[in-house]
Amino acid sequence: MLNTPSLSLNDQQANIFARITETITNHNSNVNLHILKGSAGTGKTFLTRQFMKFIREQGVNIVQIAPTGKAAKNLALGSMLPAKTIHSAIYKLEQLKNGLGVKFLPKLNQESAFTVYLIDESSMISDKVTASERFQQSGALLCDLVDFVKRGNPKNKFLFVGDPCQLPPVNGNKSESFSPALTLDYMVEKFSFTGNEYFLSEPMRAKGDSYIMDNATYMRDCILSKNQPDNRKLKVNFTGKAWDTACFFERLYDPQNAEKVILIANSNDDVNYWNRAIRKQFGYEQDRLQVGDQVIVNVTWQGNGRTIYNGEMGYVRAIGKTEKYADLHFADVQLEFQGADNKPFVIETKTLLSTLNTERGFKGFLENEAVTHFHAEMHKHTYGKIESSAYYNSIQLRFGYALTCHKAQGSEWDNVIIHRAPLFGEYQVTDLRWRYTALTRARQELYTWAA
Repeated sequence: MLNTPSLSLNDQQANIFARITETITNHNSNVNLHILKGSAGTGKTFLTRQFMKFIREQGVNIVQIAPTGKAAKNLALGSMLPAKTIHSAIYKLEQLKNGLGVKFLPKLNQESAFTVYLIDESSMISDKVTASERFQQSGALLCDLVDFVKRGNPKNKFLFVGDPCQLPPVNGNKSESFSPALTLDYMVEKFSFTGNEYFLSEPMRAKGDSYIMDNATYMRDCILSKNQPDNRKLKVNFTGKAWDTACFFERLYDPQNAEKVILIANSNDDVNYWNRAIRKQFGYEQDRLQVGDQVIVNVTWQGNGRTIYNGEMGYVRAIGKTEKYADLHFADVQLEFQGADNKPFVIETKTLLSTLNTERGFKGFLENEAVTHFHAEMHKHTYGKIESSAYYNSIQLRFGYALTCHKAQGSEWDNVIIHRAPLFGEYQVTDLRWRYTALTRARQELYTWAA
């Protein structure tokens, strides 16, 4: 067996490290799949970085990818190596002809050298074909990923990393029943892989070191044992009554740090309610975009050489002309986002203001048809192409102070305020994975409001 790194690993981590490194950089080995699973606080990220270091020391190519922009940025920062979203790594984008979103077309993998692909936050990867009025892709994301990797070099290997207790992938508006990329039997049967799975279960920190980790461990045990939790065993701070929560959010909020605080809500209706309540507390005019607003992108957008993916959060830095076009209201905006290198960049574009407060948060068919017909009427003598229209290609945003649990997955904040009812299983959302995922978004403090 290869030696484990000199850095401190517990016995379980050291054993897994040795088992994976025996084969992962050996292109002659028939073991082409490794699945590393672990719940919060068990050292998944720490061990993954040791694998990264080992693979690089062996002189083997490594590619890091993740389902979301935030997860990819975390990978890059932790390893000091580039990381991409799965979509940006394996697809090229094309504007849909209906103007409502984008189409993901397969890229050709031009890297023929033997490569290890490390895929983080793998619980979120779907193996069902997803298509809607907003986006289309050639096949299921997991299937397209495997095909892309194997077309580069059939000996390439996979290391899928993730937390099986988190929410499974979302398809449309519904959660799938399991996470296929973290299920060995499924991967072997579907893709004819030869591989192994490993499960980290020992916490890196002593029990009691972090009440958030205590919560996570307790909820994990309930998930694995299929027992309903005793809510009295969940440790959480209280903001006061529900109507005090927006004021409490304002005290925690830092307009220069998007990772300071977030509110995780039960539904899109609840997200809109809390976004309005928080913005009212800030003194912002209701439902009207303001300089300084925190926003989230709801449909992948391309322009000016940039791609901003669905789910990325940013800030409004300037608002220019607001105008009516096709009976719809648009504004010229400057938006600031963080790149994969963790450095800020600014884009200038138009945004359709009506998407800010809708449940769906994106341009619908009727709105798009209005823009299309109005453009055709305006340019019928000049034959201007709709694809070049700034209104047609406007960025689609929602306010970003509150998110659903699915939107929050793959990210962490210093302080997390969780919708009380699903946290304590009082109505609708009693799924243990929802509660576990919400609880583990917090790094430092966890809050809810009193009944």
